[in-house]
Amino acid sequence: MPSEYYGLHYRYDPLKYKPDRSTTLAGPSVGVSLAEKVSNNGVNLIAGGELSVVRAEKKFRINDGVSFNAGLNLNANTKVSIGADGISGSFLGFGVSVGSNTSIKTPIGSLGLSFF
Repeated sequence: MPSEYYGLHYRYDPLKYKPDRSTTLAGPSVGVSLAEKVSNNGVNLIAGGELSVVRAEKKFRINDGVSFNAGLNLNANTKVSIGADGISGSFLGFGVSVGSNTSIKTPIGSLGLSFF
C-alpha cells in the first residue's frame, strides 16, 4: 500500500528523477505538510515545510533488513513527525530521526540507516 496523506500535504518536485529503486536525483523542490500519513507501517503525524535547491540520494542494501542511506541535499527543511515510523525533527536543515529510518541531517546532506 502506498502512503496516503489526510490533511494538508503538498510537494512540488518537478525535476525528480529515479534511474533505479535506490537512487533519487532532484532539482528545486518545495513542500508543506500538516497531515496524517497512513502507510503499511501505521500512522504518522507530520507538520512542517521543506525547501530544497538540489538533492541526490542513494540507498545501499546491507542485508535483507537494513540499508545505509547517504544524500547530498542543499536544504532548509523544518518539520516534526511522530508515529509508527518513529520520531523526527529538523530545523533549517539540521535534524535527527530515530525509528525505522534513523538518520542525522544537515543543510548539505544526511547519513542514516533504514530498517525494514
